Amino acid sequence: MLAGGLVAVVAAFAGGMVATPLPGQSASPVATDAISSVSRAGLASPGYPDKISGSTVAARSRPAKPASKARTRRPERPAARPAARSGGHHVARHVARTWWEERQVARHTTRTWWEERQVARHVARAWWEDHLIARHVAGAWPGKRPVTRRAAVAKRASSSPGKSTTASTLHCSGSSAMLPENYVTIVSFLIKHGYTRLAAAGIAGNIWQESQGNPEAVGSGGGGLIGFTPLPAGYVTGNPAVDLQTQLDAILTYNEQWAQYIPALNAATSATQAADIYMNDFERPGIPAAANREAAAVAVAGACGF
Repeated sequence: MLAGGLVAVVAAFAGGMVATPLPGQSASPVATDAISSVSRAGLASPGYPDKISGSTVAARSRPAKPASKARTRRPERPAARPAARSGGHHVARHVARTWWEERQVARHTTRTWWEERQVARHVARAWWEDHLIARHVAGAWPGKRPVTRRAAVAKRASSSPGKSTTASTLHCSGSSAMLPENYVTIVSFLIKHGYTRLAAAGIAGNIWQESQGNPEAVGSGGGGLIGFTPLPAGYVTGNPAVDLQTQLDAILTYNEQWAQYIPALNAATSATQAADIYMNDFERPGIPAAANREAAAVAVAGACGF
């Protein structure tokens, strides 16, 4: 529409400049050339016939883009490959491996410590056994026969002159109810085998509480002079004289397992103290009855003049 209007304006303008031909006359060549030049300049409406020349003005079209500049579809990117494992992963594996190795070393160290502790306990036990053996066979030197345990006890007692009395010089007499049976034989035997007078009185006081000095006494689970528990076979046979001697020998053996307390027992300064030491460190009874043991020990010491 705009192009048609423009053509009309130009035609009117041209008509004013060029004379309109009369009927039967042809258009002036000048006018024809002017109108043709307008059409050629593109002022005529495209697709419509030229009123002067009668030719059709071709529609203007957009020139095609060269093939080299045609838009092409960008190819799709290939799927991204998984990223390679970072160095941090390897560091983590190394740290974990190091931790595991340290844990194994710690376990090995703990095991080694435990084995060393067991060895130390074994060595300590072996040392203690050697110590007891050395005490039991004191005086055994190369070329000499080992002395018996009784001789060792007698030898220790002989190192304390003035505190021991031989059986041949022992005189005891008394009528106290706290005196155990056979107390003279018991005290004489103990003194003969290395115990001091007060130590022997303390042991006799414990014997009174356990059996009142009767070798044939039998109680619940035990019997004999010091209440051997369990009562070994052959200790109570119905023969008091034989059983008394058997059990006195057994008392020496029994005391040797607590040999580390014998020096303290022999160092007691009273019958009461000796009775307490023997009760706590040797007898270790379930029913202490310490007052009875102490009273009996005092009665024995008084009857024998200790």
